Amino acid sequence: MRPRTVFALSFVVSLACVTSPIASQTSSVPTRRVVLISFDAGADWIVDELIARGKAPAFAAVAREGAQADAMISVIPSLTAAAHASLWTGAFPRSHGATDNSMPMAPAAAHTVIERRSGYLSDVLRAEPIWDTAARYGKRVMVIQASNGFPFTNRFPDRVTHFDVYANELLRSALVNGSVGPDGLAFTIGDTHARVTGRDGSSVTLTVGDAHAALAPGTPAFSAPLSVRVGGVEGQTRVGLLEYDAATGRTLLLRGDVVRLVGTDAAARDALMAEAGITVGEVGSGYYQAGGFGRTLADGGTGAAERHLVNATLANQQYFDGALRYAARQPWDLLVLYAPNMDVAGHALVGMLDPDTPGHDPALAEKIWSVYEEMFRRCMDDYVTAIRRLAPDATLVIGADHGVEGNRRWWYPNAVLRDAGLLGENIKGGVDLATTRALFLYSHGGGIFLNSTRFKDGVVTDDQRRDVKAAVRHALLSARDPETGTPLARAVVDTDLDGEALGIGGEFAPDLYFDPTPGYQASARFSSKVIVGPPLVIGMGAHGPFPTRRRLHGIFYAVGPGVRAGARPGIVRQVDPAPTVARLLGIPAPANSVGRALPIE
Repeated sequence: MRPRTVFALSFVVSLACVTSPIASQTSSVPTRRVVLISFDAGADWIVDELIARGKAPAFAAVAREGAQADAMISVIPSLTAAAHASLWTGAFPRSHGATDNSMPMAPAAAHTVIERRSGYLSDVLRAEPIWDTAARYGKRVMVIQASNGFPFTNRFPDRVTHFDVYANELLRSALVNGSVGPDGLAFTIGDTHARVTGRDGSSVTLTVGDAHAALAPGTPAFSAPLSVRVGGVEGQTRVGLLEYDAATGRTLLLRGDVVRLVGTDAAARDALMAEAGITVGEVGSGYYQAGGFGRTLADGGTGAAERHLVNATLANQQYFDGALRYAARQPWDLLVLYAPNMDVAGHALVGMLDPDTPGHDPALAEKIWSVYEEMFRRCMDDYVTAIRRLAPDATLVIGADHGVEGNRRWWYPNAVLRDAGLLGENIKGGVDLATTRALFLYSHGGGIFLNSTRFKDGVVTDDQRRDVKAAVRHALLSARDPETGTPLARAVVDTDLDGEALGIGGEFAPDLYFDPTPGYQASARFSSKVIVGPPLVIGMGAHGPFPTRRRLHGIFYAVGPGVRAGARPGIVRQVDPAPTVARLLGIPAPANSVGRALPIE
């Protein structure tokens, strides 16, 4: 573990210069090719641990041959959509507009506060992303996947080739658990009929529409892309055989998300799909935690549940491996990549890995580390090796949206607000907007919205805001675990008072943010009759709270032309990679960037 600066930083220090844009001047450095990749939930503390264990040789090599930050501080909230928008633009959520994974609908006057839209789409983004900046200065850009990229804006159609699969989901994944009888096991995928029939002692035949696929359990044991229709729209999915008992016919299948791969260029899209296939989706953590894969090691399982988690994740990685091979053959000056699979590993496993999680079991953690290490090797370390091999002349910049920490129990801020008289329930257990003044809408991120009169059916007027916020602050900071007396929130910040300094706020941002006590994960469930749920056997990996928490720090590495071996830029911010990439490309920083080009040359 390398020495590092003390991380108990104030927000003003860690987010310094939020409102001080860096002057945009074209660098005199030579023209270079740059690969910018973000590893979702690329936690700095975990990569440190894996390097120390000798389990991250590619990252160790990058650190030795290039630049390694002490950590990268994410944004408030430390969630994927908000953090990635900052990574791409060099701006904070207050400026770029993607304030959460899920946001209120626009215009506010036409929608209630509880109606929502995705924070991952381009129509919420108000700041220029690095791919548009590069194209504006004449660079050729390929974006394989990036939040806030779809719908495509096509500002520079002759210079930017953009693909998307995650914003074009038609149907969520599903487990198919049943028995293959004499007539097989029938199920549907959207509008399309499917059937499994026994083949021999270890495999089955899957028929989807007119297509047939032989499936056998193994690694990763998923079919090639299968075309199906959902609501009359054609999409693709992949199906994996997790378990099959020929004697009884018992079968467990995982049908991945049904998605559409779209691109700004139809021929390029078809070529990418021919090389990469399609994603399975980030499907494993939910099934693993809910018991859909069977009993976990923490619950006395045999390891089969962990193997299913690994297989589903590695099947998803096949798409990103193929997409990289395709991209490596294309002309570009900037290649933007996104790798989601360690977010699955983090949510599923870090509740058992994080030594600070209440009830941590070191013996169990060692078993789980071997599972995490396999996923890391294939989805991060091998991927970095492949990028350097396939694009040896390019400078590689590696970032993340956030880290991940372990929690053991759910707690329910809306129950706290209800008990304080700030949230009203209707007879169905939902929100009664007529009697609700404040509510927690989106799990994980800690954002409290006032039911303001600027929203349809809102009740809190402008002159009531101060008093309502004071009541919310008091209720949250007074909330205690009924069993232990532990405070459930450590801090509450006000976007009106603290927004400029912290980079938070904006038309569709929460009015307050709270920071949960470590070990407690906030749920936006409305109808809970208790404030705190029972302890979870396997805990949960989580992110979303204030980003100065050590476990929530992300990674930053860089290697290649223009990067000095052994460069150590210290603690960096989520807004710093975009201007750093711009400098490596020899162009100005993105138009709205307030980050700094890091001293790694």
